[in-house]
Amino acid sequence: MLNRGVEPDIALMSRLAQGDEGALEELYRRYSPSLYALLLRMLQSREEAEEILQDSFVQLYREAARYQPERGAVVAFLFT
Repeated sequence: MLNRGVEPDIALMSRLAQGDEGALEELYRRYSPSLYALLLRMLQSREEAEEILQDSFVQLYREAARYQPERGAVVAFLFT
């Protein structure tokens, strides 16, 4: 997936690891449509897809400090 914003995802993850909610908002704006579409196809339920989408970004917020750019892209970290 291409980086659609000005600020690189890695910088956003660094900000997120420091508790910057603005970084979370930007990552959500970039990746929630794709993740939601995938979840909806997999689960066939809007309610479940929305719940897991929300849980995924809460988990991203909690685990941001564990992100290691040399191990893969932010989108891969989020989707796993």
